[in-house]
Amino acid sequence: MRPRAAAAPANVPDAQWEEARALSIAHPVPPTTFNLSNLELFPSLKAGYRTLFIGDAVKAPDGHWVVPMGRRIETPSGAFAGAAAARGRIEYFEQFYRNVQLDHRPRSA
Repeated sequence: MRPRAAAAPANVPDAQWEEARALSIAHPVPPTTFNLSNLELFPSLKAGYRTLFIGDAVKAPDGHWVVPMGRRIETPSGAFAGAAAARGRIEYFEQFYRNVQLDHRPRSA
């Protein structure tokens, strides 16, 4: 059995870390260059943000409103090595909460 190669991070910037280009995408995108550098997510992670970063809602190139989120990837020495990012579609959350039914009966503690 051959060992499997580790999966590449979803968003790995070029050698100068000035630009973030999507290398692996799990959803269809328009046939244009998909650059993540203009989102607040990438500069924040590059600058040292070390927990899950959740950005403001933005309109994605495919026309959906999404919430970008990501984690910083570091080398063993702690240097910035890129980012793993995903997007949460606003439509999903709208549908999810539309289906939540609250119990409006009085309660006592």
